[in-house]
Amino acid sequence: SSQAPPASIEVHEDDCPTFPNLSLIERAPYLTVISEMPVTVTSATASYADWPGKVIGMIVLKADESVEDDLRRLLTLQTRCHISRIESPDTIDEDSLTELAARIARSSALLPSASKLCCAAFACTSASCVIGSDRVSALIREGCKAETTTNPLLASVASCHGLSVETLGLVTPYVREVNSVMIDQFSQVGGITVTCLVSFGEDEDAKVARIDPESIYRAAVDLAAQNKGKFDALFLSCTNLRTLDIINRIEEETGLPCLSSNLCMIWHMAKLGGFALNRDFSCRLTRESR
Repeated sequence: SSQAPPASIEVHEDDCPTFPNLSLIERAPYLTVISEMPVTVTSATASYADWPGKVIGMIVLKADESVEDDLRRLLTLQTRCHISRIESPDTIDEDSLTELAARIARSSALLPSASKLCCAAFACTSASCVIGSDRVSALIREGCKAETTTNPLLASVASCHGLSVETLGLVTPYVREVNSVMIDQFSQVGGITVTCLVSFGEDEDAKVARIDPESIYRAAVDLAAQNKGKFDALFLSCTNLRTLDIINRIEEETGLPCLSSNLCMIWHMAKLGGFALNRDFSCRLTRESR
């Protein structure tokens, strides 16, 4: 009977000087010479062309598990999106959100510099409110050369104006201090009054992504039922909330437009960048906005 080969075989060029073109294939844990195979090398001439559709960029928090799913559903195949992640705090409060400002430009600079971005966005609603929309836009532009920029606060204001919304009922996952800043920013940036708010009071971002959409739906519907006539639209705040599947249900149940951070941000990017969204998703914002 044949003996088992040794555990390994090492083949060196010096061992086979008369066969310089031998091709070796590793068959773990053995190395076997299989054939003499001369290689012919030629050169080719490449032509170059940019992506034929629109290209956008987005800075996404490390903890965010939802916004990319919404991008995949709302964008068409003609729009390409590049993502850059940004280190984010585990706990959501005013101090931790303020610290994100120092990282936005660095994260923006990691978006592909050769891509011609028609729009770049910073995907955090609460941080955009705490840092300030104008400063967020300036920090994005420090890192990349996007033609336009947005963030969930700016996009939400634009969405409200597009629907002639002047008063909002907010559904948020945030703690009280962050909610207070958001109410002030809606008023200062867009002249929009928040008249009612319901919050889950959650300060851990990892848990925000795990809030059951049914809980969000029920909170929004109950807020509208308990405050009839007090606001023009509902806004579901936070890019990490899973909201896309409940927006139409909330609109049907309440008779009010229902907006969310991701819906508004992606809609605003499409408006600024001049591209169409996927028609498979339809809501009051996509159908009725000016």
